[in-house]
Amino acid sequence: MERKLLTNENKSVLLVFGEYSAKMGGPIKTIQAYREVLQQLGYDVSLFGLATTHLESISDASMLLYPYSRWSFRSYFNLAGELCRRREHTFMIFGVWHTSFFVLGFLKLFRLIKSDLLLFPTQSLTPWSWKQHPVLKALLKPILYLILTRVRGVIFSSVGESQNCALRIDQSKIHVIYHPTPQTQLPTIESSLNKHIVFVGRIVPQKDVFLFLESFKLLPEDWTAEIIGTGERSLILEIRHFLAISHLTKRVNLTGWLDKQQVLEKINSSFALVVTSVEENYCHVAIEAMSVKTLVISVSRICMATDFRQLNIAQITMNNPLDISAQILDSYVNYPNQVVSNAKLFAAQRQDGTDLELIDCIINDKPQ
Repeated sequence: MERKLLTNENKSVLLVFGEYSAKMGGPIKTIQAYREVLQQLGYDVSLFGLATTHLESISDASMLLYPYSRWSFRSYFNLAGELCRRREHTFMIFGVWHTSFFVLGFLKLFRLIKSDLLLFPTQSLTPWSWKQHPVLKALLKPILYLILTRVRGVIFSSVGESQNCALRIDQSKIHVIYHPTPQTQLPTIESSLNKHIVFVGRIVPQKDVFLFLESFKLLPEDWTAEIIGTGERSLILEIRHFLAISHLTKRVNLTGWLDKQQVLEKINSSFALVVTSVEENYCHVAIEAMSVKTLVISVSRICMATDFRQLNIAQITMNNPLDISAQILDSYVNYPNQVVSNAKLFAAQRQDGTDLELIDCIINDKPQ
């Protein structure tokens, strides 16, 4: 007899993440996209995160931000009670290294909740993530293993991420689902051959904007570039200094923050989006570029590069300026039409609900 974890009378899902920040970038895009998909499937969906400050800008009624103080036993106890009160939900947890994950994990270990836990690691189990605060994570590793025995499914966002998981996980629990992506409403320019490349993302060390700049520096002087995004002030000052001493201020535009439609328009009019990150488990902006038929050129070190290569939807290059610049110039001369066409189809599948049935099967424990 088929086991139903969510009945038609109570199809409730709580999407759980860590501390909310307006600068969450990719993670919050992922969570919001899953909310849209699950709502299409008929689920009642709420988002649950932690807030250390009052966030008046949040007007979304389904965004449940729990007031939380770090290092407060009372705060943890109250958080556990709040989650227990939502025990009728299926919990979909995004990320590992945050308070909500461990509180839910302990509730499950001690059988204080019977709800199913589905984990979306969102890069938190990759070797790159383990290098951040390694001592603390080493101490938490045995607890993490115990919690994972109680998690019903671990859903990776790419084949590359599943292959680069730094923990041993029961293979029967592992699934790969490419994140759903919201629809884009923008007419595309066919095979734009502007000698212009674009970088889109938060200005943080993970994105390695300096590799982008070092690569651009090797291109002929008739090429231009744009960096779209905000982030750490110290890095932005370093970028400005680099542009000044490299005599690139007239060729590289630091645009700052733009809304999604403006970003898509910028990408659409560029020859290529160049991804130079240290790590990306999925890379939302690359999929958005594919949706408007802009070529994606990516370094090989990110998890998603495995999938890019297997699916032939992006140009993959080594992680150094010489190879990146050479790939840009070669792609300009020998434009990879098939790659761009494949990428457009892949992006459309992420937008049209291709993965809906698989998501529903995992939640309801149906054969796939």
